[in-house]
Amino acid sequence: MLHGALVRMMAESDRYFRMGFALDLPVLAFALASTLAAALAFGVLPALQASRAGIGSSLQESSRSLTGSLARIRSGRFLVCLQLALCVPLLVGAGLLARTLYNLQRMDLGFSAESLMLVRVDSRQAGYEGLRRDRLHRDLRAGFQQIPGVRAVSFSQLGVFSGGTSTSEIEVDFYAPQQESDRSSAMDVVGPDYFSTLGIPIALGREIQEGDAAGAPRVCVINEAFARHYFVGRNPIGMRVTEVNEGKRTPYQVVGVARNAHTAKLRGEIEPRFFIAAQQHPQFVKSPTFVVRTATEAAPVLAARRMVERTDPSLPIEYAGTAEPRIARLTALDRTTAELAVMFGCMALTLAAIGIYGVLSYGVARRTGEIAIRIAVGAKPGRVVVLILRETVGLVAAGLAVGAALAYVAVRLIDSRLFGVAPQDPLTLAFAAATLVLVALIAAYLPARRASRQDPMAALRQQ
Repeated sequence: MLHGALVRMMAESDRYFRMGFALDLPVLAFALASTLAAALAFGVLPALQASRAGIGSSLQESSRSLTGSLARIRSGRFLVCLQLALCVPLLVGAGLLARTLYNLQRMDLGFSAESLMLVRVDSRQAGYEGLRRDRLHRDLRAGFQQIPGVRAVSFSQLGVFSGGTSTSEIEVDFYAPQQESDRSSAMDVVGPDYFSTLGIPIALGREIQEGDAAGAPRVCVINEAFARHYFVGRNPIGMRVTEVNEGKRTPYQVVGVARNAHTAKLRGEIEPRFFIAAQQHPQFVKSPTFVVRTATEAAPVLAARRMVERTDPSLPIEYAGTAEPRIARLTALDRTTAELAVMFGCMALTLAAIGIYGVLSYGVARRTGEIAIRIAVGAKPGRVVVLILRETVGLVAAGLAVGAALAYVAVRLIDSRLFGVAPQDPLTLAFAAATLVLVALIAAYLPARRASRQDPMAALRQQ
């Protein structure tokens, strides 16, 4: 409950600070109250143990140097074991979310996002219609091509990772729809050389070119997902895809098959999509995104803005920049989630290490006489260290066993947030277990090493 409250608190804090507001006081008050309640709850246990102990038993315990207070040691070990168990799902979750972020940031988009500039304008808001709008788009494309360092320019209505969607009801030659979703497909309106500008290979046929103008036969390019779904075992080149819009039927001849590419979202399967020529349907292109392939990574964004302003100062520029920020925006939630998970995992691991150190230090202090006698009769420091570390092995084993069961249940809660990694990924589980064991052994080694180096005579005199 406390963990969920803290996550919500940090999410709310980030949202409000982005909007310029102060931190939500009720959330902060709840977090502080929960922290205080947890501190009081765990502080009551030793207080109750101390209040229930009789004077005689306390004196007897203080005179013992070998056994110590069994009740205190057992309660301490139980809490440490609980801390270790809670560490496991947090570490596993942090590892899975971190690997998800890594996979998303390095996934194959189907084209190179480097040296790619995007400029989105809203020609409809500026009052452009019909042939005048088509002429504007051609002038802008020609203007972008004249900027130094620009290699290729094209455009599309949906753009790249703009968040826009477009579907159309279709009929495909010799294909019988199996379900209602087969009667429609995603579509986009693109300019000449769109695929070569982005760097999406053409698997079959050709892409949309300058010759696909208003007077030419209507053509379209489909992606591989479209070809696999609607043209199983058939060559789609030369086939027709008919768009049905309010009773009007517009046939397109398939002239090319493009490789699949992620241009709308990172997660999920690439959906079937067909692309029609913008010059044959200028009325469909109202707020195009120009894709500009540059020769260097330093995109000439300022020069592109100035070119648009020279063409028409009243033309709204909705976006002008490289493609990387748009891709980073898609992974922002995954990045924040992974960072929070790693932070909470490190906090839990630190608390577990402090707990192990405290319990073992207390146990070593209660067994000072025993350890001093062992050293006095010839026990080597290494054997003393192993003797004390042996107690840690049982705590860690019990914590891992319980934590593994908790992790198995907990990862189900984040299954929908994972990408490219299985919930029961053995590498992540092994890394979490190894990290926990390593930290636990380091925390246990410090009091063990101190005990092995003590002077037996001085320790016995203190006893």
